[in-house]
Amino acid sequence: MVSFAEHLKIEKIKIRLLNVLNRKKPFNNFKNTLFDFPEIREQWFKYHDEKMKEIAREWIEIHQ
Repeated sequence: MVSFAEHLKIEKIKIRLLNVLNRKKPFNNFKNTLFDFPEIREQWFKYHDEKMKEIAREWIEIHQ
């Protein structure tokens, strides 16, 4: 989540997401904040999916 937020080009959204990640329940705060920015929310899902695929590929490669 931090990596995703740090790479956002819209500074206002970037700062807001990084701030919510420093509070209690960062995952819930992150998800809830993304509802205010539907286009960024879609980017998050794509980013998350790609990262999960990358992790799975690395795991498979190590455990073959």
